[in-house]
This record gives sequence, structure tokens and C-alpha cells, in this order.
Amino acid sequence: KASALGADDDAFPEGVSFYGVIKSYNERRGFGFVACEETARRFGRDVYLSKEEAIELALHPEVGSGTAATPLADDAVPPIREGDFMKFEVQRSTEGFPQAANARRMRRLRGAVTRAATPGVDGLIVVRGDASAKASGGSEAGLARFVGKEVLVRQADCGQLRLAV
Repeated sequence: KASALGADDDAFPEGVSFYGVIKSYNERRGFGFVACEETARRFGRDVYLSKEEAIELALHPEVGSGTAATPLADDAVPPIREGDFMKFEVQRSTEGFPQAANARRMRRLRGAVTRAATPGVDGLIVVRGDASAKASGGSEAGLARFVGKEVLVRQADCGQLRLAV
């Protein structure tokens, strides 16, 4: 059976994670769209972030933040912003379009590549920190242990990384 995108069910693989940025988010209505190069190639469009998934996203801390999420009041608007980096899976919406599932916000770290990954050889990155550590004039304990250290980057992960050089 074909979807509205003209692709079969194989286009919506279970358990495959993608990485993207919240491109737009309507706080009043509670939904948004995620921009991701890989899903744009596969589906030809941005991925829909439903109100239910946005609430779930807000209930969990950023992966890598080392802090717990703040509980929300029943009528509170989730603290989701355009530009938040996230990991997500894709499922078919009721209309047959790509929709985010199992989404988690991710902490973006900055670093310098000391050895680029090539086929069969892992790469190395020296971690510098992130924007929130720079803005606060310091870095939290969870991040501090990585700053200045070399981090091994598997070749398989290189298509999922965005590095600022």
C-alpha cells in the first residue's frame, strides 16, 4: 500500500533515529515542524511534531544536560523553542505523512576535528563546550568532564553530526 508520499511502508522504518532542529513551533496550538536533511531526502518535506509529542518532548530533559525536566502544570505550554536540536523516529501520520515519534531534545556540543573519520577509521573531536556553557560563563559538571578531551566519533555516526568549525 502506498502512502500519500508515494512511498511504501519501508520508508517509515521502525527504530531508526534521525536528528534535526525544530524549524517552527506554534505555542498557541502546540504543534510544529522539524527540519532534517535525511528525512527531507526520504520524504521530500519537514516532519510534523504533534501536540502530544511536543508535550512528551517537554516532559524529558535534554539528552546530555544532566538535569531533570521541570514538571508542567496541566495547562502549561511546553518549553519548546524553534532551534532546539532533537533526536526522533518517524512514523506515518493518519494522512500518510512523516510525523515525529519518540522525540528527545539533544544537547549540542561544539568541538574541533583533530582526525576526520574515513571509511574504516573512526574520527576524533576535541570538545570545546556549548552555547549555554559559554553564556553562563562556565560549564556544568556533566559537560565539564568532556571539555578539552578527545571524543571518539564512530564512522557510522558521522552522517548524524553537525560540527561548527
